[in-house]
Amino acid sequence: MREHAASFVLGPVLFGALGVLAAAPAGKAEPRTVVLPVTYQLFGPVQADGREVNSYGTTYDFIGDALTPSTKWFPFSKALPPVESAIWKHIWTPNSVNTYVRLVHMDNGPANVTPIEEIQSNGSASPVVETVDVTKAINELIAAGVDKHLGFQVKDDGLSSSSIYESRLEIVFQITR
Repeated sequence: MREHAASFVLGPVLFGALGVLAAAPAGKAEPRTVVLPVTYQLFGPVQADGREVNSYGTTYDFIGDALTPSTKWFPFSKALPPVESAIWKHIWTPNSVNTYVRLVHMDNGPANVTPIEEIQSNGSASPVVETVDVTKAINELIAAGVDKHLGFQVKDDGLSSSSIYESRLEIVFQITR
């Protein structure tokens, strides 16, 4: 199901990079490294009236009516190369300092929902881009070799609405031959 769809997205990209390495001139003693930037949309992009506007309550929850559009499956069991960098970008209009968003990984279900990083709103009531370096966490998931879904959850005071425009992972894989 989801696993196959995600492998079609990630597979050709990584195998294309490996093809570039394979086509590199032979005979060089030193290894060659290629970096491959990949963006994974967890939500959006949407602007203006298309944004997600809601209050979520005091416990973390996934947004929307369905979980699938806001998560991505990662085949960490497929010997992915380590990442050079992994940045989580969350674009939103947070209206209260009591609003939080967190990046999580989980098993199918969702089961075993595990936080990776958390952002507390600055209560600006203006659109902001929040960025968090999650390189270490992604490399730990790669090293563990267990397939996971990545997504995000939101919580607030149950009264204040915030707008979410986009949430994405910007990952740069490093591939060496």
